[in-house]
Amino acid sequence: MRKPLVLAVTALMTFAPAASAGAASATVRVSAFSGQVCSLLTSSQVAAVHVMPLKCTAQKPIKGSGGTFYYGNWGGTALAPHLAVSIAAYTDATALQQAKTNLGRFANAKKVTGIGSVAYESTGGTSSTLNFVVGKYVCELGLQTKRPLKTAAAFDAVGEAIAAKL
Repeated sequence: MRKPLVLAVTALMTFAPAASAGAASATVRVSAFSGQVCSLLTSSQVAAVHVMPLKCTAQKPIKGSGGTFYYGNWGGTALAPHLAVSIAAYTDATALQQAKTNLGRFANAKKVTGIGSVAYESTGGTSSTLNFVVGKYVCELGLQTKRPLKTAAAFDAVGEAIAAKL
């Protein structure tokens, strides 16, 4: 049994140069993540991983000393099919580094590419886990299905969709 990894998310800013009247200036692009976990996925994305009902329930964000933690759940609870998404927005560099160190420390974790800057996935039976990092965001997806996934492609696509919005 894997130990749950609590995740947090913080505003991600990237700076891109922009030319203006012959002089270079910096434009700030703020992440589209509003703290609303349930807005990160469409119903069709959730349905693709065989979770019903498609309704999402979010918990109130939890502020900690290292950042803010966000949580949303589609489907049922316990062993009923569901998709749980935790996002940690870190404001403390040490806490973020510790979360990155713990990434992938769960049963059968394998490194995957194309999702955030670093990602680990584990699938076994009817449970799947995907953890990844995007900037100062650390995300954990937990999927419980009725039957084992034939392929992790749809689950990875859910992770890619979330990573694109952080």
